[in-house]
Parts: sequence; structure tokens; C-alpha cells
Amino acid sequence: MTYAFCECLGVLRPAEAVRTLTKEIALAVVGLRRMTDVCFALGRLLGSLSGEKIVRVPGDGQRMDELRDDMMSCGCVTGQQCPRR
Repeated sequence: MTYAFCECLGVLRPAEAVRTLTKEIALAVVGLRRMTDVCFALGRLLGSLSGEKIVRVPGDGQRMDELRDDMMSCGCVTGQQCPRR
């Protein structure tokens, strides 16, 4: 399945993607995040290394579906009206 995202989900710099992944792992360890969020952060890191917004990885499906639903309902990955349109 192909996902189209607004510009709010831009390509991260690798250092920023590493920080995000580290934060998501730490929050998952204490039970404040789901593994799908960790997998999504890993996909963002791989995307930053390849110049893409995100690279699909196993386990990110639920988070990707949530983003798709946000895009369909309001046109933005934030779940609100897109500030970049």
C-alpha cells in the first residue's frame, strides 16, 4: 500500500532520527509507547539515511494506518488542519 503524507512529515536529519528512535525505545521500555511507534521511528531513521520521509519496516502497520486515517480525515499527519497548506 502506498501512503501519501503532507509536508508536516518531512525527511529527518540522521541525528534527529536517532534521537527520536532512542526516545521511543525508552518510552516503550516503561510502557508509555507501543512497539508500532518504535518501528515507525526506526522507519524514519532508515528514511533519513536514504533521503525518504519513511521506509516501511515490519511492525509499523498500526502507526501507518493511524497516519493514513489522519490524512484522510483532515489532510494532515498531525490529526489537525495542516499548517503547511
